[in-house]
Amino acid sequence: TMPQTKSTSSDPQDQERLRTLEAALLDSQMRLRGFYDAAPLAILQWSREGRITDWNRMAEATFGYAREAAIGRKLVPLLIHPDEYTPFSAAITEALRSGRASQVTCRSLHVNGGDLLCEWRNVPLRTARGSLIGVISLALDVTARVRAEESLRQSRDMAERLSQAKTEFMATISHELRTPLNGILGMSQLLLGMPMDGGEKECVRVIDESGRLLLGIINAIVGYTELDAIRPEDSIEEFSVAEILALAAERHGH
Repeated sequence: TMPQTKSTSSDPQDQERLRTLEAALLDSQMRLRGFYDAAPLAILQWSREGRITDWNRMAEATFGYAREAAIGRKLVPLLIHPDEYTPFSAAITEALRSGRASQVTCRSLHVNGGDLLCEWRNVPLRTARGSLIGVISLALDVTARVRAEESLRQSRDMAERLSQAKTEFMATISHELRTPLNGILGMSQLLLGMPMDGGEKECVRVIDESGRLLLGIINAIVGYTELDAIRPEDSIEEFSVAEILALAAERHGH
């Protein structure tokens, strides 16, 4: 509301200039109030005693209190969670000490009793002579963002644990498969060096080739599933699909 200013001059021109200045000031105040209420941040002003003196529409949306219900009440404890009194007070003290804005993220309170996580930016308000008249605070509700970040972190941790479990599982499986397979290949090599008739030797050769192809497949599977943690012993050996098909056809013929 504009204060009424009485002119001591009876000069019509002076009175007209005064009316023009009053109209310009009122227009400026209305524009400022429009920007104030359209701001995407909760904006609160509070006195040296800690009582709220102004409250924009985003503050109403953020904390749930109508402007009339918030004006005159103390910001602490109305909006600040009891566990956060110390860090919030420290941020205000720092702003007053330095004369610059301070920032703190803390749990805040909604009118329905629920918790919010808000980023608070506090700026001391002083007169032209430097006297402290209060504080203006900007609050941004970051609850959804922090929850999304926490959910993403948990998902990432879960993915890392699953990846580690997969790596350990594949290491175990590859060892368990290779141990008996190496025994088969070793014995097939010994048999191939022994005297035997053509049919027996061909059977051993099929066992040996099949074992080597199976080893190649195991190496390929291990290599595919452990690209990020491949070990020297998990080397991938090339194998031919045509050879596998030919071997299958050959065995079927026998």
